[in-house]
Amino acid sequence: MSIPSYVQMISPLLQFLGHQTTSVPTILIHEEVAQLVGLTEEEKTQLLPSKTQQVYKNRIGWAHDALKRAKLSSSPKRGEWQLTEEGRKLHTKFPDGLPLEECKKISLT
Repeated sequence: MSIPSYVQMISPLLQFLGHQTTSVPTILIHEEVAQLVGLTEEEKTQLLPSKTQQVYKNRIGWAHDALKRAKLSSSPKRGEWQLTEEGRKLHTKFPDGLPLEECKKISLT
């Protein structure tokens, strides 16, 4: 298995955040989303070419950026994320995960 693209990370990120009642620290989000997508310990250690960050954390970050631009998520405090009311509505509509086409639309926002 390879590390999902940031577009592919949108659905599991939305799914995880949709089950939370308050904002969640990114440290926890990274671990939970990695588990949701089935990353191995080896995959979690892969670094960007710049060697400054793990690939999976970077992609989850970009997935959150896409959700924020689409007004589906917010960062109420530094290092914490949560869904907006619109994000919660979308999660309710797709409780088992967003179809890839929906993720692609969000990534273009």
